[in-house]
Amino acid sequence: MASDGPELDLYADDIGDELTQWTTDEDVIKSLSSINVNDVTEVKFFENRANGQSKGFCTVYFQSEQSVRTALEKLKQT
Repeated sequence: MASDGPELDLYADDIGDELTQWTTDEDVIKSLSSINVNDVTEVKFFENRANGQSKGFCTVYFQSEQSVRTALEKLKQT
């Protein structure tokens, strides 16, 4: 079940090409925490149905719109 909060789609190049098939929720949360975004409520990865490998993006749900804006702003700078 998806979270009801604001959401942001993240692609591999948004977090330094580190979104691989081995990337975990904790990896995404840690990356966002490094830019002072600490209110992630859910991370949903998208996978290839045929082989289960990551498609290279995920949706991140937050508690606030401000966190989405901060993430967009700061991730553009990295």
